[in-house]
Amino acid sequence: MYKIEEYKLFQPSLDEAAIVLQDGLSENFNYVDVQVVDCPDLREKPYMLAAEGLCGNPSIADVGGVEYLMPLAKKDKVYDFREISKSIRMPNAFIIGPGAGPRPHIGINCEMMANLKLGEKENINTHVAKLDKDGACELVHLKDNTQFCILGNLFISQGKPGKVLKVVAKNRKGSSNFVTTMRQALGNMFESPVGVGGVFVIRTGKAKLHIMPDYSETPLKSTEDVNNWLKFFNMAAPLSCLSVFVSSDPYKGRKPGLSLSLPCDRQSSTCLSRLASGHLNCLTYSEGNKIYPLCSKCQQHQASPKHILDCLGLDWEEIYSPLLVIDFIKVNRFLDLVYSSDSIGD
Repeated sequence: MYKIEEYKLFQPSLDEAAIVLQDGLSENFNYVDVQVVDCPDLREKPYMLAAEGLCGNPSIADVGGVEYLMPLAKKDKVYDFREISKSIRMPNAFIIGPGAGPRPHIGINCEMMANLKLGEKENINTHVAKLDKDGACELVHLKDNTQFCILGNLFISQGKPGKVLKVVAKNRKGSSNFVTTMRQALGNMFESPVGVGGVFVIRTGKAKLHIMPDYSETPLKSTEDVNNWLKFFNMAAPLSCLSVFVSSDPYKGRKPGLSLSLPCDRQSSTCLSRLASGHLNCLTYSEGNKIYPLCSKCQQHQASPKHILDCLGLDWEEIYSPLLVIDFIKVNRFLDLVYSSDSIGD
């Protein structure tokens, strides 16, 4: 059994969420239509999911994390959907979402698109995308394997029909993508975190997607390292996409990043809070002006919060996980500048 840490997410009514998403998406897309509808049969085309609907005790499981790839992959982090479903007391769970595939089974690290219904009328329809020997994308259908490695961002329910949100957006006019715009809209409206999971279809155009190659033998210490390690592809529509997200900003929840399965220790929590607020351990004042010491990495500029993120190549909106921010800070020896365990008031 896995160690589980539970967090109760805020659940607005579907009607309220529809209004928020309609307004938020309209700022970034020329055409938007958000409605509350009866869930279509998601087992049919173009969705091809393992269960009929998304309803019935919905929840989100954030398993592992990108930090298990940093700086070198933790090869012992192997999980099983059956054990996860038992741990959350849903043995008949319907599970969808992105993650890292079962490396021991596939033979190489890979991208996972989890799509399975456990228990009665079991249906395992998970796919993984891996790099073949020529560096091209190869899809593999997992019909009898329920393991995955390193991380999984999962939407879990009983797979029943019911009321859901249907969101249509066309002709993007802003810089944010579809999912980011929805996350920001919900985060701006609701102080408490809101979780969203489901499937959407890209009907026209192309999408820039990545596939993880096998585990890096060179330590990954920055987002630049991660992006250079990932292999990107322009994929043509139609594409069915599984999406799971939480609306809150990384440092506003009870635990940074709402890492439901990876407890964030008090030091990391305080470190993120200080970085977000600008109240670093190294901060002093001179004639009312903030003074920071010299950056220990570049040795050229003051180590302000903005400079620390810039120097590490990090961005709150683009970073994969706030715990990854902590990992970068520790690896690059910034921790003492941001946080000290014997600071007054800590």
